[in-house]
Parts: sequence; C-alpha cells; structure tokens
Amino acid sequence: MYMKICANEQFFPWKDLFSELKLRASWGLNGNQAVGAYESISRLSQKNMVALNTSLPGYIPSKLGSNNLGWESSRTLNMGVDFGMLKNRIAGSINLYKTNTNDLLLNRTISLIHGITSITQNIGETENKGLEFSVISRNIVTENFKWVTSGNISFVKNKIISLYGDLDEEGNETDDIVNSWFIGEPISTNYGYVFDGVWQLDEATQAAAWGSEPGYIKIKDVNGDGALDADDRQLIGQRDPKVIWGLTNSFSYRNFTLDFLIHGVQGVTKHNYLMSDLGVTAGVRHNTTIKNWWTPNNPSNDFYMNHVDAFRMAGIEA
Repeated sequence: MYMKICANEQFFPWKDLFSELKLRASWGLNGNQAVGAYESISRLSQKNMVALNTSLPGYIPSKLGSNNLGWESSRTLNMGVDFGMLKNRIAGSINLYKTNTNDLLLNRTISLIHGITSITQNIGETENKGLEFSVISRNIVTENFKWVTSGNISFVKNKIISLYGDLDEEGNETDDIVNSWFIGEPISTNYGYVFDGVWQLDEATQAAAWGSEPGYIKIKDVNGDGALDADDRQLIGQRDPKVIWGLTNSFSYRNFTLDFLIHGVQGVTKHNYLMSDLGVTAGVRHNTTIKNWWTPNNPSNDFYMNHVDAFRMAGIEA
C-alpha cells in the first residue's frame, strides 16, 4: 500500500522555494526464505577412517533438520519526504521506518551432545526502526567545472521482542544466554566478562585470593558475590552500528573527475584483532602491536603483562 502527496498541488504555498516536495507513506508485508534448498532436511557428511590396512567409509550427522521450517515475515511502515530546493540545486530525502519481523530464520546454538553445534529454526520476533537522511548539493555548476556534494546519515535501532515464549517465575520471557540473545536488547551483542584493569604489586594479597598475581588481568565481580562465574558476564555493547554516515565530494573539470569519500560508523563494539597478543604458540613466536603493557617498572592498568615479561619473571627464555 502506497500514498503520495506532491508539491505541485494548487494549494501548496511555497512553490518558489521548493521545486519538488513529496510526502510518502507506505505499508507492506514481505516474506524472506533466507536459506538454501533442503535446509529443512537432516543430512550426513562423509567421514572415512583407516583401521590398520583397511579403509573404512562412513558417515556422520552434519545437520539437524526442521520439518516445520518456514519463511520469515516482515511488516514495514515507512513515512518519508522527498524534496528539491532552488530548482533542485539542493535535493534529498528523509525516511522514517519501522519493521517487525516474525519467525526469524536463525542458526540456534545447541548442545554438543547431538554431535552438531547448531540448528536452523524460525525463532521469535524482532523490531527494527530508524531514520535515514540523504542530501545532494550542486555547489558549483559551470560549463567546464562542477562541484557536487552528497551526504547521508542513518540512525538504526533494533531489538528482540520475543524468542521462544518461555517464561520465568516472575512471568517474564527468558533470554537465550548461549546464543547471546536477550529480550529487549539488540540482536547481535557482545556478552562476556568485564575487564577491570590489572592487578598491581600492592594488590598481591587480593590477587592471590582470586587465584591470580600482580601483572595479570583483573576481571570485574559484577554481582559482588566474591566469586567469578558465569553470572559475572554482562552485555558489552552491540555489534551492529547505531549510526552510519557518509560524505562524498566530486570535482569535475572538463574530462577529469576527482572523487573522495568519508565514511563512518558509531555505536558499535567489535573485537580488534590488531590488539591481540598471541605470544608463542606451537613453538612459533608471533609479533604484535606495541601496547602499554604492565611491568613492575610500568604499573599500567591498560594491558596485562605480555608473554615476554611473564616468561622472564618465571625464569623461562621466551
């Protein structure tokens, strides 16, 4: 369903300023199969082995089937404005949308007791809403030279409305901690223990109580029960950006064109592999980036003791 109102209507009062102005509204229901063929069928993979001099062919389960697997369904409401000003010297659009998706097709992590780590299922409901704005400005337009600037920015927010319908003792729907899915939170999150600095030399007694020592990482006791366990994990941001933006400038002189683009995202947390400190594995030493590591002479709270200092303090040559 779609509805549009344009600026060329007789009653519109600002025709000298707006060369184009369209108000839009639409609602739709879409389906999404989002999986390949035969995804609903259980499958086997070849797994051969050798016993003495005999080759033994075999098969193992590789996928659990789901005989009631179906399509996702998304209900979307969109309202927007398309505009052009000063004879379309400046043009753009604004869109406000909200999408609710039911029966999402997701790979759900399951227990290893099945010999398979995940199963594809139709699960729960999510809500995705946001605001998008884009504009293009023809700053300079002459016979030989043109300068055009275009930009866009999107504000996005998504959350899980429902999962499996299981309720706790208080009547609230339960989360799925194994898959890091939480009711009312974004779909893709980082969930884990919280870094709380580095144990210092004057904290040796406290560190020993936690089975650690100065120079090693300190994990935050989130619930304050004096023990580090699964209950001390918490949400540490989301993996999808909250804001996405871009800005492009294009300069043209006769047959020559120069474009440059600036792009950015905000509100996203992700693992920075450049900050990993792999140290020595399987007899191979790996290089890493320079960080403000903790040492007895540099009591940093930024990074725990690196592998070289740990080996040296233990009397082992790295």
